[in-house]
Amino acid sequence: VMQKTSSLPPPPAMIVSRNVSDCVNSTAHEILEFEADPDLNNVNPSSLRDGIYQVDVNGSAEHPLRFGLPVVAGWRSFPSSLEPSYNELATDALECFTATTGFRVSGEVSEPEAHIYPFEDLHVTVVTFRPLLKPKSTEEVDAIKKFCWRVADGAVRRRDWPKSIDGEVSPKLCFRMKQIRLGKRNAILKWEELTGNLNIMRRCLREELEAQKRMHNMQNGRIGGDGADALSQLTLTVPDLVHSTFIRFWKAPSMPGKIQLMFEKARKDRILHAKIDVDLNIKLVCEDVPCMHIPVDHDHVLWGLDQCV
Repeated sequence: VMQKTSSLPPPPAMIVSRNVSDCVNSTAHEILEFEADPDLNNVNPSSLRDGIYQVDVNGSAEHPLRFGLPVVAGWRSFPSSLEPSYNELATDALECFTATTGFRVSGEVSEPEAHIYPFEDLHVTVVTFRPLLKPKSTEEVDAIKKFCWRVADGAVRRRDWPKSIDGEVSPKLCFRMKQIRLGKRNAILKWEELTGNLNIMRRCLREELEAQKRMHNMQNGRIGGDGADALSQLTLTVPDLVHSTFIRFWKAPSMPGKIQLMFEKARKDRILHAKIDVDLNIKLVCEDVPCMHIPVDHDHVLWGLDQCV
């Protein structure tokens, strides 16, 4: 068990979905049908609430019961200028739950309905090589990690990858917040990326993945995908929206109408239209606990650890 520092007061609990198509522009007149986020199954609520890293029962960092492989930007490197506004938003969102039924108390046992991300866990997913799933074997875990490391390392070496030219300022990502959106399973900060570098990075990662798969198949005597294994079947997915999830539901809120009204009020005049620059220090991570609630170490940051703040 590893202790993490958190910039928020202990919340009841909320997260990010790789697929955010269920996030809608909700209004006070349209009551959402909330759902529990299935990625939170087998996660100890108190570990997220108390800022403690803890994998699924019977799992370990070396041999997780589930693991995903996203490439992320902004994790541990969002500018500190955003933190006060975000913490204010998170505190108000937290009150939406504690003021209703954020904790159902039975004796001394509290059952949270949502997890709110601490500021340091916020991120933008660039691409995902593998969603949070159970591996077939330890050998598969190791093979996929090494393969995706080669993809990330090769992608940043491509000619089209954003680079500084002739000593100019290093290229960055520039995000402008467009919306704060409440969805069925989560709530997100919706961004617009203004430089175009995010799309370039995604294209380079996709092209490098295909190049590495072709090389892998040739080295193993496979033509046209015949006898495909786990590596040759890897696919790259891109989120529907440029976003940072900041709330995830452990269970469907018991008073959805009231929470939705309070959330609408809490998000007004918050950090909308905030504009931030983020360095291009992307990281390929092994996410064996949802919500990027993982330590900064070699077991979890597979590529880009030297750039972690």
